[in-house]
Amino acid sequence: MSATFLLRSGGHYWFSVLQATISDVTLGEVGKKSVDADTKPKRPDSLPFLQSPQQITMDKWEKIRAVGKGPCPRRNHSMTCMPNALCARELLVKSNAEEEEEFVNVRRIIFFGGQSEGIPFEAFDYRWSTPCTPSTPTGRSLHDVYRVSESEVIVYGGRQIRQSNGLLDVHKLQVTGEVDDLGDTQYSIEWSEPKLFGSLPCARRGHSTNTIGPNLLLFGGQDESTGQLKNEIRVLNIPRQRWKRFDVPGDAPCPRRGFKNQFFGTTLVISSGFLLDSVIRSKFSKDPKRQKLMATKQLYRLSPALSNMLGKSELTRPAAIKEFWAYVKKHELQDPKDGRMIHPNAEMMNVFKVEEIKFTQVMGLVSKHLEKADE
Repeated sequence: MSATFLLRSGGHYWFSVLQATISDVTLGEVGKKSVDADTKPKRPDSLPFLQSPQQITMDKWEKIRAVGKGPCPRRNHSMTCMPNALCARELLVKSNAEEEEEFVNVRRIIFFGGQSEGIPFEAFDYRWSTPCTPSTPTGRSLHDVYRVSESEVIVYGGRQIRQSNGLLDVHKLQVTGEVDDLGDTQYSIEWSEPKLFGSLPCARRGHSTNTIGPNLLLFGGQDESTGQLKNEIRVLNIPRQRWKRFDVPGDAPCPRRGFKNQFFGTTLVISSGFLLDSVIRSKFSKDPKRQKLMATKQLYRLSPALSNMLGKSELTRPAAIKEFWAYVKKHELQDPKDGRMIHPNAEMMNVFKVEEIKFTQVMGLVSKHLEKADE
């Protein structure tokens, strides 16, 4: 495949489309000696689509000025170039010159999705217009687009605002043109959801998705039907529309959901997240430096006075604080004008021996009535 221009678009305060000539673009790796095949680290054959990135430099960017009102400012959107189309000159430029050609070869670029100031875009911009059918995909950013043919593109992956889940849905966009009685071509756009095959992932939440070329990589999450946490890797091949599960060598991260992840060239970094309690105990109990993190799981025996007040005999420290505030709300002991001040009733005064309790004193007062339970 040959190309003439490299394009980029977007902006925080205004939306711009710029191009650079491919002949002016150079790859940073050109001219450098390749790494010896014996010393170069080998990548598992199970992930052949991971390719090493190269630094790209270009001499000049040129702004493209389009007809009509452009999209509002956005970022993390997708931009897909479609084949050029012949358009009547009178629709684009008001001119009386007789020597000019009747039709003009027009470049077409499809923009979809993006994010700006926390608002997802659900419009579909096609030459600064929105001729799509009502059944459009949900607004998203950080998604990817794969061009199937001269009239078809597939949108996949991405994220929605204020949602931690990566999107697993796939949508196909069909651009069709019909010639009317006057000889003009009328274009229409229609969305559809293609059927996927292979080892389909279960419905889940708290997972991550990363687009890597024409592939969507899925990791982790929690099964919505069983509640089971996952740590397998599945890859959706967009051209084949098929899911496949990969067995990656090495020690896999433990099953989790709601974690952080970032893709860097050929490396996917995964950290934190929600784990099973049994996994946390087995990992942290052997590490003295991390035993402090288990303090919130330590059971404490409540003093007789506090136990009578809360109706509990053993609690973790956070649970004891939670029960204390539940008692305060039940008996309406917070100052109506200053919620940071508590006015104890007779029962609470008998426990803590004070007439007022400030918000910052709660932890210390409750802790005096806690004693570590027997292991």
